Amino acid sequence: MLLEPYVKVEVECPTEYQGGVVGDLSARRGLIRGAEVRGVTAIVTADVPLACMFGYSTDLRSQTQGAARSRWSSPATSRSRPPCRKRS
Repeated sequence: MLLEPYVKVEVECPTEYQGGVVGDLSARRGLIRGAEVRGVTAIVTADVPLACMFGYSTDLRSQTQGAARSRWSSPATSRSRPPCRKRS
């Protein structure tokens, strides 16, 4: 069994970008832990494989026109899952 590290990711973005942020984290094999709305800001938390987070900050900036920010914390857990899909 192959285990891989996961990081806990918290993304703050305007609510209009929430769907795109959740979709991108899911595409990176992330497990969405919660989504909360505070006024016009959405806060999405997820556990995502560290290997799938390469280039995430740049992608997030492009996707939200620079309006979102993310925080990563130390590995949440290690899990056995299939490898990341390569993007074309």
